[in-house]
Amino acid sequence: MKDNALPSYRLKEVPEGSGRFCIINDKSLPMSKPGGDMFPHYPKALAEIILADSNEILGYDAYLDEGDPDKSMKPEEVSKNVQFENIRKQQQMMSCCISMEAMLSSEEREGDQVFELQVEEVLQWDLLFRMSSDPHAKSEQCGACSEAIRWLGSDWKDLPANNACDLEGMRNEDVPFVEQSVAKRFQKEVNEMTGLEKRATVYLFHYLEKTSISLPILWVKGYISCETIKNAYLSFTFQSMQTDPETLDRGFGSFLYGRLSYFRKYLQQKKTE
Repeated sequence: MKDNALPSYRLKEVPEGSGRFCIINDKSLPMSKPGGDMFPHYPKALAEIILADSNEILGYDAYLDEGDPDKSMKPEEVSKNVQFENIRKQQQMMSCCISMEAMLSSEEREGDQVFELQVEEVLQWDLLFRMSSDPHAKSEQCGACSEAIRWLGSDWKDLPANNACDLEGMRNEDVPFVEQSVAKRFQKEVNEMTGLEKRATVYLFHYLEKTSISLPILWVKGYISCETIKNAYLSFTFQSMQTDPETLDRGFGSFLYGRLSYFRKYLQQKKTE
């Protein structure tokens, strides 16, 4: 997926001597949000993490029609395309770091607010507790989630699939619930989080297609690795992606691991800002 003559972004100190940096794209323009507003200027250490993440993404083929390999462009072709600006904005938002910055700046405009995250209800559909009924797939999922399962210890139980639409439907269909004591354990971890960590957890929950809320919680708290959350997500979804696991891991898996790795560095650095 990668090529040699790759485009790259760079940093520019604004104003000079301020110690604050904006990110300049490969057309020498400041990086902007999907709505057109400029991103803020960052301290150098944080700017360098966002820059490195962005440049790694630029090294992958771009798609005008997502998922269609016939519509892909090599990295060096994007700057010549008439849709350059839109493609770059789409690529930028593939970065967890940039997406989080866009989310934070949007909330700043709307005013400060307390961010609450309640996990008990959404935990009922968490695939960490509802693995595949296929023995081979379940074995793969258990292996992928082993760090999380070890953390849970005797609290981990594999329950039947939950196809109900809501809690009332679960009761009507006699679907077993994830135990309240387990939900309280996760809620305790969430309650100890900063606002940024709670937002990162919710962001990852959606980024990983709502397959699990427990894994983002454990990842944000540092209990599981980038490799674990990547492998878990792939084990939950590879059948729907219609590709073999090894090809998926080399392609999207490698991309996902890179985004998670930079996101972890970003969150660690944000704590010091």
